[in-house]
Amino acid sequence: MDSWQTTLCLNHFLDQKSVIEIDEELNVKYKKKTILNIKDLAKVEAESDLQELKLYTKESVNTSEPFSFSWHEPNYYLLLKTLPLDLFQQDIQNEISDLFQSLENCEICGYKALHHKYCLRCGNEPWGQVSSTEMIMKEKQII
Repeated sequence: MDSWQTTLCLNHFLDQKSVIEIDEELNVKYKKKTILNIKDLAKVEAESDLQELKLYTKESVNTSEPFSFSWHEPNYYLLLKTLPLDLFQQDIQNEISDLFQSLENCEICGYKALHHKYCLRCGNEPWGQVSSTEMIMKEKQII
């Protein structure tokens, strides 16, 4: 992120940030353009740490040019959750299922997205998990 972007209001910042969107018809939109439909996927590859996805449509399987997404992109985990498990490698299906079954509510954003002291939705740690040193620093930032 460039330093000038930190001065933008939230609306302008979000306008410049690429966000993964999924509509009711399961169209995946990226940079406000529909790039694929989840129903057209032939296979999905995920890194063992689930931090990167490669989506292959029936056409792109032959060309080896997948649609790639990283966990840094907003709504990445929404995309991961929306994809049918049977499209993933067999060895990773249980890990994906376990991830979403073990989530807890985030007290900051309100979504059920808290995983191992980190919110997959807003990227924050819950207040109760912050060390006393970090809490003092946060209090000073507020003042």
